[in-house]
Amino acid sequence: MGNKRSRPVTTDGAGEGEPTLHNLLVKFVEDEGKGLSMEGLEEMAILLQSALSACIKAKERKAAWLCRVCLDSEVRVVLKPCRHACLCEECSNQLVACPICRIKVTGREKFILS
Repeated sequence: MGNKRSRPVTTDGAGEGEPTLHNLLVKFVEDEGKGLSMEGLEEMAILLQSALSACIKAKERKAAWLCRVCLDSEVRVVLKPCRHACLCEECSNQLVACPICRIKVTGREKFILS
């Protein structure tokens, strides 16, 4: 692994032959870290930080659609009349009031996120 790169390093491998974070890590492990310049280590650290940030954001987006009661299943029901979408089907069938606004539930409407 040289000190200078002619192509940008990506984490998604969009361009054929372009180095990816995965490829850099594999090379690092295979070489046991030998021959990697300080610049290469700094570049890898930046890529790792960027990948970690992307993973955290993805996890936060997924958590936004987890049931507010069980925190396990995905939200699949809109409560009526308040229209809050905050429960999975199983939990919605067990509650008489919305966990967000505490209004009595008069109906439920199933939906699927696509």
